[in-house]
Parts: sequence; C-alpha cells; structure tokens
Amino acid sequence: MKKYLLLILLAMLLVPQTGWAVSFTIDNLKYVSISSDEVKIEQSPSAGGDIVIPNAVTYDGKTYKVTSMERTFKDNVLVKSVKLPNGLKNMEYTFYNASKLTSIRNIPAHLEDAVHCPIYGTPFLKNQPDGVVYFSDWAVYVKGKPKGTLTFKEGTYGISTGTVDNHINVTEVVLPQSLKVLGFEAFTTIGITKLEIPAGCTTIGGNVARECPFFTEYIVAESNPNYTAVDGVLYSKDMKTLENYPSGKPGEIFVCPSGVEKVRTCAFLSNQRLKHIYFQEGLKDIEMNALQDQPLESVSFPSSFTKSGLLLYGCNKLKAVYCHATTPLIGHFPSYEYLTEATLYVPAEAIDAYKNDKDWGKFGHFAAIENLPFSIGNIDVDNAALNVISAILDGGNITYDKDTKTITLDNAVINCSGSTNKYAFYVNSDGVKVNLVGDNTISASGATSGMFLYDNAVITGKGKLTVTSAHAKGVYFRGPATISGCTLDVTGYTRGIVGSYVDIPSKEIWGTDLTIDNASVTTQVTGNGYPTYSLNSLTLKNCGIVYPAGAAFDAEKHQIIGTDGNEVTGKIVISNSTAATGDINADGQVNVTDVTALINRVLGTASYSDAVCDLNGDGVVNVSD
Repeated sequence: MKKYLLLILLAMLLVPQTGWAVSFTIDNLKYVSISSDEVKIEQSPSAGGDIVIPNAVTYDGKTYKVTSMERTFKDNVLVKSVKLPNGLKNMEYTFYNASKLTSIRNIPAHLEDAVHCPIYGTPFLKNQPDGVVYFSDWAVYVKGKPKGTLTFKEGTYGISTGTVDNHINVTEVVLPQSLKVLGFEAFTTIGITKLEIPAGCTTIGGNVARECPFFTEYIVAESNPNYTAVDGVLYSKDMKTLENYPSGKPGEIFVCPSGVEKVRTCAFLSNQRLKHIYFQEGLKDIEMNALQDQPLESVSFPSSFTKSGLLLYGCNKLKAVYCHATTPLIGHFPSYEYLTEATLYVPAEAIDAYKNDKDWGKFGHFAAIENLPFSIGNIDVDNAALNVISAILDGGNITYDKDTKTITLDNAVINCSGSTNKYAFYVNSDGVKVNLVGDNTISASGATSGMFLYDNAVITGKGKLTVTSAHAKGVYFRGPATISGCTLDVTGYTRGIVGSYVDIPSKEIWGTDLTIDNASVTTQVTGNGYPTYSLNSLTLKNCGIVYPAGAAFDAEKHQIIGTDGNEVTGKIVISNSTAATGDINADGQVNVTDVTALINRVLGTASYSDAVCDLNGDGVVNVSD
C-alpha cells in the first residue's frame, strides 16, 4: 500500500501544477497571478518615488496583463506619484494611507471594483475640492461640510465603503440611475430618513446606512432585479434574505416575514429601538454580527435555524431566548456574562440537551416552550409568539388564559393571504372559548379560509367579530359549537358558516350541532354557495332568523331554507332582537321611537346592531332603511 502511495505522490510532483498561483517581484512590485494571463500587484512596501506601472509584465517566458492592484501602496511612505496601467479593473485600498502620494495619472474611466476607497489618507485626496470626490467612476469620499441634499452624478458606477461619513446635516441622498454598487457602510451617521435604491443597483453591501438615527425606510425601484423593500426593510428580490433593517426605524417589535432563510451580516447592528425579534420557520442562517449590540429583551429562533456567526454579541439586556430546535445548534457566544440572568426556552424534551451544551448551558435559567391552542396564518402561537403578538396582528391584541382555555380578541385585526388551503385563524383544541372585546376582524385572501374552531368551541363576549374569506370558507366548526351574546358577521366565497361532514362507506356523518344564544349573526357568500352548510342541527335561543323572512333550518338538508323550500343563497341574518321587525330599540313595540333610534344609528350617534337596523336586507344601514 505504501508503495502505491509513493508512486502517486511522485506522479503528482512530476505533473506541472498550472492551477497554482505564480508570484514574482519586478522593480520592487510584487505580482501574483489571478488567471492564466492576468496578475494583480499586492502590497509592495519597498516601491517608492515616481512609479510607472506597466500594462503587462513577463515572467518565466509568460506575459501577464496587470488588471488589479490590491493594497499595493497601503501605508507606503516612499511613493510620490504613480502612473496607472491601461486595462486596470480592480483597485482595493490601493493607496490607503500612502503619506507621500500627491499624483495619480492615467486613472481608468471605469473600475469594476473600488468598493474600498483606493486613495483614503493620501495627500492626493486632501488636495481634492470639497464635495463628492470621484476616483474613476466611483464616489469614494465626501469633503467639506455638506448640508441638505447630496446628489451623486449620473455616470457613477459605485459608492465606496464609508464615502459619506459623519455628515449629520446631510438629510437626503440622491442616487443616480447609473449606480450598480453600494459599498459596505457607504453611509455612516448622516441625517437621511430614507434611501431610494435605483433599478440598476444590483450589489448592496452590509449595513449600508450605519448609525443613521433618523433613517426609517428603504425604497427600491420595482424593476430592480436583486432587491425589494417591505415596510421599509431591505430584502433580496425573492424575499429569502433580510439584507438590512433601517437604523432609525421605530417600533420595539419585529416579526421576520415567512420565507426568509438568511439574515445578512450586521443586518440589525445599528438599530437601537428593537426589544423583541421573532424569526419564523424557514430561517436557516444568521450571519456574523447580525444581532450585535442590540437592546433586545427577547428573541425567538425557529426549529429550522441551523447556522450562525457570533450570536447575540453585546445584547446585555436579554431576558428571554426561545430556541425551537430539539437539538442545540452550534452557538458562538463571545461573552456569557449577559446570559446568566436570561431564561432559555426550548422544547420540553430538549431541556437537558441544552443544559448540558457547552455554550447554551451558560444560560442562567431554563424553561419549556408552551404551545398555545391556536395559530395565525403560518404561525403556530406559543409563548414566544404571544410575546410579539401585537406585531403579528395588524392591530389590537390577543391574550390567552390557559386555566379557562380562553382566547380573548381585543380589537384584533388579522389579515392573512396564501395559495394553500389553510385558515387565517385556527383553533386546534377542544373546548376553547373565544372572547370578543371591541371590534375584531379576520380577513383571508387567496385560497385561505377565515376561521377554524375545534370541538365544543364557544364564541362569546360583548364585542363583534367580522370574518371574511375572499375565495374560500368563512367559519368552519369541526364539532359542537355555541355563539353566545356577541355579534358575528361572516362572509365567505363558497360557504359562510360551515359544519363538519364525513362521508364514509354506507354512512354520512354531520358533526356540528350549532347553538346561537342571544347573539346577532350575519352569514353570506359572494360566490356560488350557501351561507350555512352541513350543520347537523341549529338551535336558536333568544334570537331568530329575520332575513330572509320566514326562513328556517331544515334538518334533512342540514342548512337554512327559504319559504320556497330551497336552500337560502346570498345572505342570512339572525338577530337577538326579534320581538317585531323594526323594533330597533327592543322595547317590544314598533313606533316612532324606533324611527328616532334608526336615525341616530345612521348618524352614528347611537349603537344598534346591523342585523336589527338593516330592515330592507341590502347589507347596508342607511336612509333607505
């Protein structure tokens, strides 16, 4: 075996290694090959005086074009002037802090890469006039004390790292349509409130607007192929990468959108307002320092999260961290001091694994993640999600009392869209009560249905709930259910209020016995369908069907039928004020006081249910009633 290994090694030594980089020095300039016919010039501290860089060099019988200069004269104290070669493409830190450099000739009209200012710290830069300093077609520095609007000229290809630094009086930046590249931290500590990214800008470095205290939103041209902005936050076009969160964006809670798989380096670094971040399932990678130096009190990582750089560095206000993975990922914590007072929440079965992990075990307290019996769209709500529920909602609040199994919707607004058959609000446990406070709304678009409730559900309270599904079902009851004392308005496309139905061989089963007790319920469809469907029974207490007149529940057809014997389509109104049609104020009489009550309702000075006031059944309470 050793004989064969020796033969292989000898063969490798005899074969020319053309793939290896070739390095050599000519006239104190250090060249390194970057392709078969190109070289770059690396740092060459011995080169000095007046230098002419050749367009090409020959070494060992082979000629190479000079196309790149990286750190060539960085910190050089000898070079005074340089003539650049034709065909130069890349210049990174080329003359950085070259303290004697006063002249650069033959600067190329275009550079592919000058993302790090080639002339920073040189007399050559110092001698440039105030304003935006350009090198080739790159903006590399801003001199003087600009105020107000700073405009970059058309023809600018890139803006280098740190170009606009500590100019707080610059309140607006105008980027040219020609721009292709924005360097890492191109803008630092300036007074902008927004940054408009043109269509052609296809490369944006990390933390591009660092420590800009008033910066609240990115705006991206719709035709930009690589980037987009949602609610002011910068994402990749496919929404799989969160690129940057504006440093001055208000709000203490951020829920990362579903579908984001990666968070870019330094994405949240400059923001000092966020206290709670919730990452949804699908997130895999959080890059280096993405959450560094944040005033975070809580952060939630999904079970899909598997890769991280330095994690939570400098987040010394942490109170709770939620990790949904059952196996601890490799966590890089540069300091553990701030973890000793925080609680780490993990799946109950994984507590010991986290306690025994060399990194995660440094947390001071451990507890189990508590799964709650409902979900909102794609989010299965647990104590981590409940902690940020106000950001998951589009208004209002939701609380949960586990002792009474009560979900309270307090002026909650839920908007959900999707292409799959799911529900905007899904209750997944038996015997849950939904308590309504104020005016609540559940809206579903796409293929999404409105609301699902498990067996023995109760909808109650003194408030109102409006459920709308644009293309599917409104409210689905899996088993027995009660609607009590509240107002429920349901609009579906194919079905309004739906009960469970199972068709097994030789037997059909309807599983929903629905009781409506002293409640006002309106259910309707906007497409071809039925406002009630597949109910085993319907019991009305202290209320009755007021529209269509004479309609009643048919136990054989399992839905409400009209006086003609056919299933009701369109709309059904059930009211808890049924003593007489038109008895708006529910005093047992229909008289002039009801006219006054209706007028006050139309004017908005009195509150009576839509079901009672919509006398002509057109779906609108107005003067026609």
